[in-house]
Amino acid sequence: IFKIFFVFVQNCTRDITDALIAMCEDRQEDDGTAMLSNSQIIHSVIDIFGAGFDTIITGLQWSLLYLIKFPDIQAKILQEIDNQVGMNRLPQFKDKSNMPYTEAFIYEVFRHASYVPFTIPHCTTDNITLNGDFIPKDTCVFINQYQVNHDMDIWGDAEAFQPERFLTLSGHLNKNLTEKVMIFGIGVRHCLGDSFARLEMFVFLTTLLHRLHIENVPEQELDLSSMFGLTMKPRPFRIKISTRN
Repeated sequence: IFKIFFVFVQNCTRDITDALIAMCEDRQEDDGTAMLSNSQIIHSVIDIFGAGFDTIITGLQWSLLYLIKFPDIQAKILQEIDNQVGMNRLPQFKDKSNMPYTEAFIYEVFRHASYVPFTIPHCTTDNITLNGDFIPKDTCVFINQYQVNHDMDIWGDAEAFQPERFLTLSGHLNKNLTEKVMIFGIGVRHCLGDSFARLEMFVFLTTLLHRLHIENVPEQELDLSSMFGLTMKPRPFRIKISTRN
């Protein structure tokens, strides 16, 4: 059993958790300064770990499932890695713009799995009418991201897993279509980690495939349905891993 301990070091701010702890250490209850309460700090840390780790881990789980479900798609990604990165170094963030098929695969994972089916709750700040529907002030509002990502008017055969849908005829990423994928919200209140999460998904996935080939185990039936939770996770599955030559 491994245990990881994080030690707070005074005057050494390494990340946001250090900053929050320092705030607790330095604040004075009677100076009238508006500070975060202990409860707010605890929930902030929970939100950081929940949003920053669970969504990426779930995205990678779905990616692995799709890669063994559709080996022809994996082969195209491996070919793109070989062409753009080679075997003498690991993939880097800068490679992302030169690997449109891999990016298209990640967008299709986001769209097809829609593993964050609803946005976190927001609240209307004023009375508003949207598409003829009146929404009063202080109403809790969720966005149904799953429905948007499976809208046949936008995607056609929305139930098919097709990374190519995000590519133009010239093989470039279709920016107009990628902007329609909803996984981290939309507008000024979308997830702050949106851009970084996409970079993480890219570098984690390509680094894994750079050295390893994954495939389904014999006689395993792959199920693309979800298990419900904070995020919609794939059902348990096994993979066979081999080293790429």
